[in-house]
Amino acid sequence: MHHKKLSVAFFPLTTCSGCENAILDIWRLLSDNLTEDIIDIVYSPLLTDFEEPANVDVGIVTGSLRLLEDYDKLLKWRMKSKILIAFGSCSCYGGLPGLLNILNISNVLKDVYGCNKDLISEEYDLPKLSEYIRPLHELVKIDMAVPGCPPPRKIILNLLNSLTGDAPFKLLNKSLCMECPLNTGENKLVKDIKRFSLQPVDLNHCFLEQGVLCLGPVTLSGCDARCIKSNTPCRGCLGPLNGIDEAAFKFLSSLASAASYDVNNIEKLKTIRDLTGLLYRFTLPSSKLFSIKREVKNYE
Repeated sequence: MHHKKLSVAFFPLTTCSGCENAILDIWRLLSDNLTEDIIDIVYSPLLTDFEEPANVDVGIVTGSLRLLEDYDKLLKWRMKSKILIAFGSCSCYGGLPGLLNILNISNVLKDVYGCNKDLISEEYDLPKLSEYIRPLHELVKIDMAVPGCPPPRKIILNLLNSLTGDAPFKLLNKSLCMECPLNTGENKLVKDIKRFSLQPVDLNHCFLEQGVLCLGPVTLSGCDARCIKSNTPCRGCLGPLNGIDEAAFKFLSSLASAASYDVNNIEKLKTIRDLTGLLYRFTLPSSKLFSIKREVKNYE
């Protein structure tokens, strides 16, 4: 147990602030003990307007490396922080913004904002976008990675306990299926392929067995199956199990093994829409497949 308060700084990169709000939800439950006896929040743009400290015990970074200035922020806070924590799937894996990595950033800007120069003001120096989003660990040493979009309460409490010296921070390397209330424990047989929300689904039966693509088999547990309990298949926000080099390939392999060999069913597998968005929704920048693509482009 620490005898002095831990100085903690929260600093966002390009973020939606969902992770910050997840922390605030926990803080309201634990604020008395944490702020008075254990943890001293010395910097947080969301909570305060304090000046940046020279150094801190713990730096908690949220968001992705979308802007070029985000790289400078990250390097600066790595030097300031004794312990640097990547908080949320954007920081750990690249997150939802990372899906833009498969597109040309210039073309995307033209599609969104157009090319009308009369609409482009030169009065302000707008932040420059990075060509690719990368997971933070590719740039600096990360001491703890806390995944989730946003990280669930149980995992945040686990993190806080580790910071106060009560227990080491550890994620259970078990799949979401292990804590899913719809898992019967039987071998799964996929007899059909369905598009969720467009076709009838039994909400009291395993989504995958009904043909609804659920990433539970290749996703870390720890969220208490919150999406499943809200009648939605797992999207994989906690990231892949440790030891799985490419979760997307593992999922497709498992799906092919579980699918019946009816010719019509196999054809339906070929028509899955936006397979990249489904399988890499939160993890594209950290995938080996994308790393190879990036290396090939750099070589060219």
